[in-house]
Amino acid sequence: MKQISTLLLVSFIVVSCASTDNKVSVPRYSENDLTSASSEITLQDLMENGYQMNIIRLRNADEAEQLLISDVTDVELADDCMFLLTADSKVMRFSMDGIFKGYVGVKGNGPGEYIYVNDIYIAPGGKSICLNDVMKGTISYGLDGTYERTQEREIPGQIVFSIQDGRYVIESVQVLMGNEVDRLRIVDADNSVIARFPNHLLYNYTPKSTVTAYQEYKALFRNGAGEIVYHQMSTDTVFTVRTELPALEPRCCFTLRNGVEQSDLSSFADISQEVSMVYDYAEDASFRYVTLIEPGWIQHLYLIDKSNNSVYKSEVNVPGSETAFYPKWQSGDKLIDYFLSEKEVPYLIILEMKH
Repeated sequence: MKQISTLLLVSFIVVSCASTDNKVSVPRYSENDLTSASSEITLQDLMENGYQMNIIRLRNADEAEQLLISDVTDVELADDCMFLLTADSKVMRFSMDGIFKGYVGVKGNGPGEYIYVNDIYIAPGGKSICLNDVMKGTISYGLDGTYERTQEREIPGQIVFSIQDGRYVIESVQVLMGNEVDRLRIVDADNSVIARFPNHLLYNYTPKSTVTAYQEYKALFRNGAGEIVYHQMSTDTVFTVRTELPALEPRCCFTLRNGVEQSDLSSFADISQEVSMVYDYAEDASFRYVTLIEPGWIQHLYLIDKSNNSVYKSEVNVPGSETAFYPKWQSGDKLIDYFLSEKEVPYLIILEMKH
């Protein structure tokens, strides 16, 4: 970003659920609450309760040649199109029924070109798609892929994940080297930072410890109720972001066996096979979807019924396959996964309640 004309330091300090005042009712879940779940839930169970799973095949318009996608790292849904960020840092534009319409921008160092994109998001107003480039900043294009402008970042070289909330943009800042001043900030329409939330964990460096074991950010999305939800990975705490205050409010949290020490690289190697972490978090009106990495790096999805806190182990698979469904991205109450068939045909899988 360029000049910051106004700066409001927020005195609110992010707190983990473990130290949340007892007067505040925040759901807490232990690792045992999840792993001891004996009940299973299937796609059929969800469908009987009003859900539908949409399978969108991604393809070229003439279907003469199979569409090749390395992997998908981000998905954004607009009113009449959708955008995919691939693992090789390309941004692809599709119709809502999965027909490839072209690339957004190209790699390069010229105007409107990008070097390395780590995140995409729909700009305030919904008329532009924004690419967060690690070196260049935020590059904006029209929904048709036409280049608009580039905004330099406050500090070059930061990995930033963003989401818009009205006229504000919320930025989750990811830099593995150093004790960052903040990990979450709010930017207004004038590109001024109006709020900064301090990094919850300031690591005490030793000769063995110069980086954190993994990034703080794991989820930043808008749910169907319009709330902005943020999952801070180091504390396994999920917050509601209130841009109008501004404030962070604990939404729920998870108590895992190794606690915060698994975020410190100096001890991470010793406990890596015993680590448990909430790798992904999503939610809709009915369930919290918790992708848990268990000791030995085994991945499982658990669903928590928000009405009574019942926990179910997911047996939800992509129809016609034995591949488990994991909600990796979210747009409102649409939970999204990417699936590559045995014949390497790419699909987006969307789970949502019927209207």
